[in-house]
Amino acid sequence: MEELQKRIIQLSSPLVRLFNWKQTLLTSLIYYVIVGLIFLLVTGIWDWNLQTLILVFSVVYTFVKDFMMERQTTKVMNQQLAYLAAKYPKIRLYVPLLDQVGKTILLKRAALYFTDKWMYLEAFSQKAFSATPKESIKVPYGKGFTIQDVFESSNLKTISFQATLMNQEYKFITCYDETLLEKIKQVIQSTKGEE
Repeated sequence: MEELQKRIIQLSSPLVRLFNWKQTLLTSLIYYVIVGLIFLLVTGIWDWNLQTLILVFSVVYTFVKDFMMERQTTKVMNQQLAYLAAKYPKIRLYVPLLDQVGKTILLKRAALYFTDKWMYLEAFSQKAFSATPKESIKVPYGKGFTIQDVFESSNLKTISFQATLMNQEYKFITCYDETLLEKIKQVIQSTKGEE
């Protein structure tokens, strides 16, 4: 289970950054145009050396920003795992939940976790720039939290879920892992047998 835990964090972290050359170059170009225009308006002089320097800095800034975002995401995931392990010593597997807004993937302030017997959703009370949750609430699967549909992405990088949390629609995604998918499907099937 330790190997599966490491694999899930390793697969989830890059999804938040989801490096894309086109997006990175476009973002760098936008930064270059904005900063270049500001310098042109302030100085009134078009200097090729300065414009080249601005272009280099905008590309470097974009790469550093993406790298730092992935690093922060990994830190938050590890802090959530440590928090859950301290709160629930019987935890066997932590699964960070992600949200997709357009093409951007963000880390939710919630996670799935498994014990030997069951699956739970844990919602964290966590400040925007804090890596460590302050408090949380748990919702056992089948009692306030259910999954209606599971969709594997065509590129096999994510699994999308249509769920209900406290009678409200709740969508989330996780990294794609066959073992994880099988564990979740087992829990879903076991509750269907109880109905």
